[in-house]
Amino acid sequence: MVIDPEQLPGRGLEERLQGAAYLVNRYVRAERPVGLRLGGRLLRPGLTRAHRLRLLAALGSHGQD
Repeated sequence: MVIDPEQLPGRGLEERLQGAAYLVNRYVRAERPVGLRLGGRLLRPGLTRAHRLRLLAALGSHGQD
């Protein structure tokens, strides 16, 4: 599963990023590979705790350029 926050429901970027973070945690707990599409960047699906932390860090810094 590759999550694209731009495709999630929400009033703004922050709500969509929160939704993406929720889905990342949910998929990893269910032992389902998950990745992200952020802008033009693709973070490929993975399952490890380190991968989950990378995805969450990417979400946390997205849009702060």
